Amino acid sequence: MHLSNLTLFGFKSFVDRVSIDFQPGVTSLVGPNGCGKSNIIDAMLWVLGEQSPKALRGERMEDLIFAGNAHRKPVGMAEVSLTLSNVQGRLAVPYDEVTIARRLYRSGESEYLLNQNPCRLKDITRLFLDTGLGREPYALIQQGAIGSLLNGKPADRRALLEEAAGTMSYKVNRNTALGRLEAAEHNLLRVKDVLQEIERQRTSLHRQAKKAERYQRMALRLKELHVLVLLREERRLDEELDRITHQEWDVATAQESCQLRVSKEETSLEAGRLHDLQLEKRITAGQERLYSLRSQREREEAEVRSRENLLQDLTRRREERQEQLRGVAERLHRLLQDFEADGKRRAATEEDIEVGSRQLRELHEALTSVETDLKQCEAALGGRKKEILTLTERLLSERNHVASLTERQRLLRQDRETTDRQLHASRTEAESVTGRDRELTLQLGQLASRIEALTGERKALAEELANLQAHQEVLGGRRAELREELRRLEGRLGSLRELEEGFAGLSEGQQLLLKGKAAGVKACQTIAGPLSRLIRAEAACERAIEALLGDLQQGLLIPTAADALSLIRYLEQEGTGWATLLPRQGEWLAERQEASHLRKALEEVGASLGPEVAQQIVGLALEFVKGPAELQPLLRGLLGDAVIVRDLPTALTLLRKLPGPVRVATTSGAVLSSRGPIQGGNTIAWSLLSRHRELEELPAVIARVTEELRGVEGEWEKVQEARSHRQQVLSGHEESLKEAEEARHAVERSLAEVRGVAFRLGSQTTFLASELTRLDEELGDLEKVLQDAQTKLVASDRQEEVLRQETAERDRHATLLQTRRQECEREMAEARIRSTSLQERREALARSLDRLEADLARERTREAEIHQEEEADRSREAGLTREIATLQHSVTLLNQREAEETDAVQELQRERDQLRQALIIQEEALKTARRELAEAQQAQAAIAATRAALDTERSLLHKRLQEEVPEGDALRERLQTEEHLQDPELLAHEGEELRQKMGAMGPINMAALEEYEALSERFRFLTDQAADLTASATSLKASIVEINRTIQERFAKTLAAVSEQLNRFWQRLFGGGEAELVLSDGDEVEEPGVEIRVRIPGKRTTTLSLLSGGEKTLGAIALLMALWATNPSPFVVLDEVDAALDDLNVDRFASLIRELGSASQFVIVTHHPRTIETADLLYGITMEEPGVSKLISVRLGERMEQAAAAPVP
Repeated sequence: MHLSNLTLFGFKSFVDRVSIDFQPGVTSLVGPNGCGKSNIIDAMLWVLGEQSPKALRGERMEDLIFAGNAHRKPVGMAEVSLTLSNVQGRLAVPYDEVTIARRLYRSGESEYLLNQNPCRLKDITRLFLDTGLGREPYALIQQGAIGSLLNGKPADRRALLEEAAGTMSYKVNRNTALGRLEAAEHNLLRVKDVLQEIERQRTSLHRQAKKAERYQRMALRLKELHVLVLLREERRLDEELDRITHQEWDVATAQESCQLRVSKEETSLEAGRLHDLQLEKRITAGQERLYSLRSQREREEAEVRSRENLLQDLTRRREERQEQLRGVAERLHRLLQDFEADGKRRAATEEDIEVGSRQLRELHEALTSVETDLKQCEAALGGRKKEILTLTERLLSERNHVASLTERQRLLRQDRETTDRQLHASRTEAESVTGRDRELTLQLGQLASRIEALTGERKALAEELANLQAHQEVLGGRRAELREELRRLEGRLGSLRELEEGFAGLSEGQQLLLKGKAAGVKACQTIAGPLSRLIRAEAACERAIEALLGDLQQGLLIPTAADALSLIRYLEQEGTGWATLLPRQGEWLAERQEASHLRKALEEVGASLGPEVAQQIVGLALEFVKGPAELQPLLRGLLGDAVIVRDLPTALTLLRKLPGPVRVATTSGAVLSSRGPIQGGNTIAWSLLSRHRELEELPAVIARVTEELRGVEGEWEKVQEARSHRQQVLSGHEESLKEAEEARHAVERSLAEVRGVAFRLGSQTTFLASELTRLDEELGDLEKVLQDAQTKLVASDRQEEVLRQETAERDRHATLLQTRRQECEREMAEARIRSTSLQERREALARSLDRLEADLARERTREAEIHQEEEADRSREAGLTREIATLQHSVTLLNQREAEETDAVQELQRERDQLRQALIIQEEALKTARRELAEAQQAQAAIAATRAALDTERSLLHKRLQEEVPEGDALRERLQTEEHLQDPELLAHEGEELRQKMGAMGPINMAALEEYEALSERFRFLTDQAADLTASATSLKASIVEINRTIQERFAKTLAAVSEQLNRFWQRLFGGGEAELVLSDGDEVEEPGVEIRVRIPGKRTTTLSLLSGGEKTLGAIALLMALWATNPSPFVVLDEVDAALDDLNVDRFASLIRELGSASQFVIVTHHPRTIETADLLYGITMEEPGVSKLISVRLGERMEQAAAAPVP
């Protein structure tokens, strides 16, 4: 199995989809710092299930998603998929190629995929257990994590070895088995509690079932009597129905006669109404014609008014046009005047433009003359300036030379002073080093004494720590016992509360009433609760009190007998269960005598029987029962005649001696009564009273055990704290010892350094003395050269001053010429501005004349249009006058036709009124006929109602018979033949006797038969469940023992193998030395860790903390290689593990990687060229765009083959 592909998309800097293919062998990932190499390692760790963002170099999981840069937007998802070849079947899945993928969305949702199928993190974790890539991976080493393998705790190193040993899957299975075992034991405890409760209930239900059978036989006979009564009632109803049928026939004949009269009257009335409707239609048509004529007349009158308004508008418009003509004439006059004025202004502007052109030409000629003189002056000035520039450059060179000589002189003097100081300092330092040598020699002796003292103190602390550990183990055992006891008590309390909340031990009827109270049923709100919940008996007398009360301990306490009647009716309505009710008040309750007479008789009998018998008498039952004051009368009625003794012989003796009625109960639960019955036998351990007592006592017991557990845990914590303190002190001593060792090494190194410094200072003093002599000679030569250079510099300065005065005179003349040229240019600019202004004014006047001509043409056109509109309005006015005359004539004709139509409509209305008077008389006659018909129908309805009532009564009776004894039932057929032979009085008498007998039987639990059978079935089922749970717990315990044995064997074997491999790789990497793995001291709670003992070549055995950084890295690599050699991982990923190694050790590391590459596949992130040379496949990671990584691949094997095949030049 090997890694074949890794694909990243949106993960950190890999925003684009990047696919990396891998081959067996060594693959190297190279690139500059910060380009994203380690992001590939993080992606592998993340896809394998890493849940900590800090382990992936982030603060939150959202940091793994590409966050965008200046050119790219953030993406919404990160996805990594890893593909492995599984041809050898090392992974427990039926695929030759396995691809796992993980996706993370910016909304926080994530998902895992296994070959494109959704799965859980648990599935991924289990898949890679025992492969080196599981929970404690030794095949994925991140950057900077190499050193933690040696610096880590022994427990961490043990986890690595367990991963290599392949025991992680066994541990997972063991933890699962332990969880199942705990659940099985807890369930078994609860099942046993329920079984005990069910066994007690079965005994009570068995007695109730027998009683219910006798009750059923009586109820059957009572049902037969009831059916006989129903059969007699059915025959009576049949005779009454025959009589009603004859009455119904006579009433139907009278009803038909009335119906015929009503039909005739209705026909006549309908004909009159039809004629009335026709008249109404003719009136409506006349009114519509009249309305049409009026509408037409009104429309034509409106037309006349409209045309008259149009004539008035035409007159008004003619007046407005006359006004418009006057305005047009005035505007024409003003436009002609403006046109003449603009023409005159245009001629004056043309003259001004000609004058300005002459002035501009004169100014241009003057400017040309001034510019010629200025050019000649500037040419002469330029020659002088060049001479000054040449001289200035020479002066600058001479000044620089003088400055450099001066600076050289200053530096030489400064060097001389520095050398002098250094010489003095060297001599002073040599004296100081000599003193330092003496001090270090003294410190070295003191450190040797301190190391010896710390070694003795460490030994004493180790012995004290061992004693504390032994005491802590004892406390740990007691703590485990208390925790188990607390768990058992809490489980017991939970079981009892379940039974109590489910009303276990109560009959179905009592459970129904209590549930009704909890549900808010009004009839059930008076219930105070079962008697067993409200009273308490002393523990020694619980069985006796329960035996005396019997089923009454389940009775429900209520205030009065009226409440009892309401509850019984509620049970009858629900049709389920039977209940015993105990009213606290009732006038019929027989008041028992005071217990004093029974106590007195008991004392007399005890005195007569002797002390041995008297000791067996416990006392009156009432004395051992406690309850609220309001229950005392009821308790006296239930237990006032009861005595409790310790054994049966004493009970028999008292029963003979005490005056009756009396009951004697033993503490074991047997009851003897003066009325005759004797009850006894083996009783159930858990009764209702003991269950309620235990429910009250268990919280206190749990609190006591919890308090004791807290005390033990507190003491355990104190011991742990003391142990931790001692461990800290021991660690402090070890640190002090380590510091002392390091200080000694440091002093030794300092001493060697001081002696080296002393030798160096001697050589330095001789050199500084010779250097001081050389600097004095060089300063004398430099002063002579500096004087010659300063003389030349003074002569050049005088020559430069003469040239600058001549140049200033010529510069002033050039400035006067430039001023004259600027004045000429300004005057020319002003002339040009005036000329431009005149030309713009001329163009504006031209545009104004064009606009005036256009306005004149527009006004003349408007004048012509107004004359045309006046002519059209005159023609329109003549036409409107003719139309008005025609419309007025039409209105006169319409008024005549409207008067004629009004007369015709009034005539039709008079005829309709006469017809309606006749219809009113016919309606009165029809009402009389209908009233007679309604009376006949009422009589028929009364008879029908009577018949329906009889039918309903007979139907209900028939239905009751069908429900109680269906058609074809043998009982019904027999009773139908005997019904007429039975005497009703005898039947009633027999039924009353049965009811009395059934009432005398007392409360009957009719559901006891079904409850007993169901309870027995449940008892058998729970018994089987308890057996299954016991077998399951035994099997799980055996499995756990076997798993532990396998883990120990595999771990021991792997520890030995890894230790051997570690020693081999240690010698290869260090060139000798030794290394081994040993188990550290553990306790009962934690497994022992793994310690490493090492020895460096040329040194004695030392602790890991004293190794240098490079030695720690080599040691960690040796441990990893030992793990890989013992249990090769499918692939190994290393991120810059060779960063702390020198070239020699890198060569050793690379050669070992090449050897191990035959068994495992390696992916290495490195910067070291020697490590890169071992790679078969090379990937380069670059970051051409900020924040975005890019992949480049090179197959080194192919490149090397191509290089070998190339011709040699």
